[in-house]
Amino acid sequence: MEMVMFLVLFFVNLSVTFGGKYQYFQTAVSWHEAQDRCESQGTFLARVDEMIEHVRIQRMKQFINMEFWIGLRLANSNYQWTDTTTAVFTAWGQDQPNSQSQCVKYRPSDMMWETYNCSASLFFLCENGAASNGKAITSQVAVTGLSMGFGVMFGVMLLIVALLQMPCCRTNSMVALSSFGVGRRDW
Repeated sequence: MEMVMFLVLFFVNLSVTFGGKYQYFQTAVSWHEAQDRCESQGTFLARVDEMIEHVRIQRMKQFINMEFWIGLRLANSNYQWTDTTTAVFTAWGQDQPNSQSQCVKYRPSDMMWETYNCSASLFFLCENGAASNGKAITSQVAVTGLSMGFGVMFGVMLLIVALLQMPCCRTNSMVALSSFGVGRRDW
């Protein structure tokens, strides 16, 4: 399952929805552009107000291996969310926050917060404020969009073709497929 998810995320540059609350975008943009893109969809850059939210996002680690923006940044000498409320809960990584940078990202190594240059291009995580806060993130990932379905089919076909080219798999795979008439040579 994890390999299939990796292939889907690798071959298709779309978004993935986690538990109906978060949407992870595999498009690298600046923090301000990420904020604009979330708002254009009626969502906002993810806001992590309490430990349970942080744990939900940490559970995504198996699917996310790139750093990504959340909706926190330094403004008026305080770290504030996009709605200008000051952050009370924090999940800073070691030696953070760094006064050299103003915007905040999750780093994939330990899923903790780190300050970063706002103009850097990173993936981003939007939050749907209307979604239920009690909804747990599970290993089942809801993948949206018709084009994602085509991307999955393409990725699976590529995987099958790659497996059939490997010497270790060719014989067993060809025997299994030939029982269905695929690749049978009767000449």
